[in-house]
Amino acid sequence: LYAACDARFAAMVERGALSLDDAIVAAQKATRNYAKRQLTWFRRQMTGARVYETKYSDRLAARIVGETRRFLLTEV
Repeated sequence: LYAACDARFAAMVERGALSLDDAIVAAQKATRNYAKRQLTWFRRQMTGARVYETKYSDRLAARIVGETRRFLLTEV
């Protein structure tokens, strides 16, 4: 899979259809879209779990990290 991804990317760069600046903008947009899909997937995995409606604060950091660890990490 990784080799195919690398080959695909190398082929896109070799085509030279875009300027470097345009290619950077396109890659940044694709990366943001991918991150959004990951967030959507993650949110759907958290159904029934606690959702924090407040913005991040140092006061809540330990609590949020603790609950995230309990949710994501399983005992072996």
